[in-house]
Amino acid sequence: MPWVFNFKAVVQNRISSLIRFAITGSVAYSAATFSNWIDYKGYWNGTIYRT
Repeated sequence: MPWVFNFKAVVQNRISSLIRFAITGSVAYSAATFSNWIDYKGYWNGTIYRT
C-alpha cells in the first residue's frame, strides 16, 4: 500500500493542538492572574495598612 499524504488530517490535527494549547494557556494565565491579584490585595490591605 503506497503512502498517501492526508492534508485534511494534518490540518485537523494542527487545529486541535492549537485549540488545546489555547485552552491550557488561558487557564494558566487566569490562575496566575487570580493568584497575583490575591497577593496584591493582601499586600495593600495587610502590610501597607499596618505600616
